[in-house]
Amino acid sequence: MAEHDRWIVQYPEGGWAVVKEERERVSDVLDTQEEAIKRGHEIVRNLGGGELIIKGVDGKIREKVTVAGGRSVDAEKPPVGANEQGVSDGGPSGFLRRLFGRRKR
Repeated sequence: MAEHDRWIVQYPEGGWAVVKEERERVSDVLDTQEEAIKRGHEIVRNLGGGELIIKGVDGKIREKVTVAGGRSVDAEKPPVGANEQGVSDGGPSGFLRRLFGRRKR
């Protein structure tokens, strides 16, 4: 996994999450997979490019997309759910540990 790669996965409490492997927080949670894919593209592009790995409702990888780097017009805005310093309030860490099979040490 490259540093800027993101996964699109079904979120246990509803919706779809944009996540980075081996992290305790989600990048974003959206209502539909389509919205999550668009947000994932935006995040990866703004970080300089990488892979977007999309899982289906069955949990299997259904698509891998290479995203080129570049900044969007929305890149100047803080992420959804962020405070004025641009820091996200995070998300449930247990979800990501279960998703990637890792435990916090």
